[in-house]
Amino acid sequence: MIDRLEMLFDLIDAANGQDPHHDQVGEHWIPRELLYGQRMSLWLERMDPLAPEV
Repeated sequence: MIDRLEMLFDLIDAANGQDPHHDQVGEHWIPRELLYGQRMSLWLERMDPLAPEV
């Protein structure tokens, strides 16, 4: 079962995936806002792996 936070992230990623601006990562072109969200999530994980959902 998907929890609410995961579902929320999926909805945000879907919206960010509609960004008409793309950045190249390796051989792939990724919507800019989707890439930004992924990078910020990785950074948060590095800064505080036990951060609460809030």
